[in-house]
Amino acid sequence: MFRLRLHLYLVAAFSFVLQAEKVRVATYNIRNYLICDRIVEGKWRPEYPKPEKEKAALRAIIAKANADVLALQELGEESFLRELWLDLNASGGPKYPHALWLPADDPEEERHLALLSRLP
Repeated sequence: MFRLRLHLYLVAAFSFVLQAEKVRVATYNIRNYLICDRIVEGKWRPEYPKPEKEKAALRAIIAKANADVLALQELGEESFLRELWLDLNASGGPKYPHALWLPADDPEEERHLALLSRLP
């Protein structure tokens, strides 16, 4: 009886795998996509947002990866995800209809996680 159940399980699992679509998943540390102290063009900038030049480069890298699901690290508050999401969807690159912002475990931490996805 155990062998029959195991066999049926394996057949069902194998059938599922054969019908599954390929999903491209990427993860990327977007390096301080938030307001923080930073050096910009050789000058110290306290409480400064991520420079537009770096944002444009980030969008180009994300477009080149062309992932179905994209996990992001070092993102600021939820408003920064909204900004990035709008910029990506407006830039002609991959469209991500689904976005999820995940707060850091530590309430004092300014860097959070996010997911962008073409899949629900």
